[in-house]
Amino acid sequence: MIENSAAIEFCRVQFKKDEPEKYFISLFAPKTVQASLWSIFAFNSELSRIKNSVTEPMIGRIRLQWWRESLEKLEENNGGGHYILEALQTLLAQKVIELSDLISLLDAREIEFAETPNRSMKEILKYTESTDGLLTELSAKITSCRSDDINWAKKIGTSWGLIEIAANNNSKFKTTNSNKTGISNSTRLDNDPIIKTEEILTHALNFLEGFRPDFRNQKSRVFNLMVPIIKIDIASLRRTNAKNYVRSDHRIFAKQLRICRAAWLGF
Repeated sequence: MIENSAAIEFCRVQFKKDEPEKYFISLFAPKTVQASLWSIFAFNSELSRIKNSVTEPMIGRIRLQWWRESLEKLEENNGGGHYILEALQTLLAQKVIELSDLISLLDAREIEFAETPNRSMKEILKYTESTDGLLTELSAKITSCRSDDINWAKKIGTSWGLIEIAANNNSKFKTTNSNKTGISNSTRLDNDPIIKTEEILTHALNFLEGFRPDFRNQKSRVFNLMVPIIKIDIASLRRTNAKNYVRSDHRIFAKQLRICRAAWLGF
């Protein structure tokens, strides 16, 4: 369990602000691992926000390189200067995940700054498995899940990531720059985003095929509780064809009730 209270609180607040649904789910994990989960999710959140905070792809790559070099310094027991790095250093000391895992999460973000005009479905799947899929896999390792559960965690995380891409109209691969923030060049997956969205949703469902959630298992509960939310979002996106899809506070509250129902009643 991470002991640096200031680093824990920083990671918790950032994670809660950036990903309120996942943060709420993390509260159902064993209390002994919650701080570790917040540290790795806050790190991922920090990486994901880079794309919309820079004006040129090169600047984004420079920021990724800064994080890469900072991670490498953790091997020298030098994690000072940033709360997330301090939290990650303590997490690595627990020997549950490796430094190479964190660097893999970072390297997967490089595609966000590539200047290629189109993305194939194969590239989308590879990207999502390497980001949300790996992130959820690592969270399962942190909670000491069995190997089968860890494999399912990666599939569920990948499915969640695909939903995020579909819900945001593929914004991981294109940026609208109406307020002069974010990378100015705009890319599209193809000329028919509605058809592409349906293809993404189909793949998201395929990753869940055969999964039987066990909401009463506290170790696997973190990724088990993602499944009801994924299915809600798939149904909503299919109704709207990804048009006017907004994660409002009301929707988040409704999902929290659904999560509680699943966790406490077992369905």
